[in-house]
Amino acid sequence: MTRKSRLTMFLLVSALFCSLPLVEAEQVTEREKAERAYKSDDLATLAKSNDIEVRARVAENLNTPEAVLLSLAGSMKLSTYAENDDRDIFFALLKNPSLPPSVFSVLAKKTPLDWDFTDHPRAPLTFILQRLIRDDLYQKGDPDYEEFQALLAMRGKASDGQILDFMSRAKNFSLVKIAARNAATPPASLRALYLRSKADKSIGESIKQYLAENPALPEEIMEALSHEKENDIRAHLAENSNCPKAVLERLAKDQERYVAEKAMKTYYYKNGGVLLRP
Repeated sequence: MTRKSRLTMFLLVSALFCSLPLVEAEQVTEREKAERAYKSDDLATLAKSNDIEVRARVAENLNTPEAVLLSLAGSMKLSTYAENDDRDIFFALLKNPSLPPSVFSVLAKKTPLDWDFTDHPRAPLTFILQRLIRDDLYQKGDPDYEEFQALLAMRGKASDGQILDFMSRAKNFSLVKIAARNAATPPASLRALYLRSKADKSIGESIKQYLAENPALPEEIMEALSHEKENDIRAHLAENSNCPKAVLERLAKDQERYVAEKAMKTYYYKNGGVLLRP
């Protein structure tokens, strides 16, 4: 990346996060404040806005306190067919990499059955298994039927870590990807999955993308993924709320602009409003 292109990227991201005085303070909109805020009190105030877009940006902000996220989730009015409900907040919550388990309990009660929130890396295994059972994907006689029945038999007899370890070794890729991205998967299982991604080229790139989302991924694997040629792998890693500081600093200089911007945004939130400079 040339010096000129780095400067251009820096100015764009700076304008977004208010690090440079490109916009007068009084001209900064509530929506912009909600996206840039990193202080709990500011986020709590913005969460009370009448503007649904402001509330959605607060919901997506990884520094938003648990109590505020719970309030946003609890106040949602959702339905399968209505177009004027609070679905923007729902989808914003699912973009928040720091979403706590308590919020998922609210989502399970509030959202229509056909709305899925179990793809989130912090989704509790209980809700994931409920979703798999409700979808009824595996019929008797299907190739993955026996494997799925073995998984269900573990409920109540094994820990979440043991069940996710089983899923990480499964033949069914739908089960593997759940284990790859889920924060409760044991580190040893994640390391084994990374080795599997390197050995099996047919699914390797996909597994690496899911691993890159996982906030519990061992740091040495995050370091390795930061050097992957596939842009989307680095982009997912750049959004990981637990990505090491040194890795984010390097990704912020990535030649792929959208990867660099994601890294700068994550770094900003994780470091109290400090914006990386090129």
